[in-house]
Amino acid sequence: MFTNLCMITPKEKERGVDHDSRETHGAGVIGQGNGRASRLRQGAGSSSINLATVGVRPYRGGMARTVLTVVGVILALWLIFGFVIPAVFATLKFLLVFALIALAVVAVITVVGKMSR
Repeated sequence: MFTNLCMITPKEKERGVDHDSRETHGAGVIGQGNGRASRLRQGAGSSSINLATVGVRPYRGGMARTVLTVVGVILALWLIFGFVIPAVFATLKFLLVFALIALAVVAVITVVGKMSR
């Protein structure tokens, strides 16, 4: 996908400059480490900067995916234990209290109805 990130200017194409000669005789090295070199070259009279990167694999976001997965799991657990489970218990408690009150009302009505005969 990103096998060749070296950008050759039209003037360099006319002169027959290829990637290898540009990398060894090209612009100054910005940073180099573990065989990776980045070169910054500014064309004559142009305001754009061409960045040529050699031997560097593109970052595909693997670490971000892992971190966001962990954050998602933590948020899901927080949602379950912080909201869902307490809401279920609150609903069950409300229904239990409602049922006990209804049972008391039915019992009182039944007792009053039997005593009035």
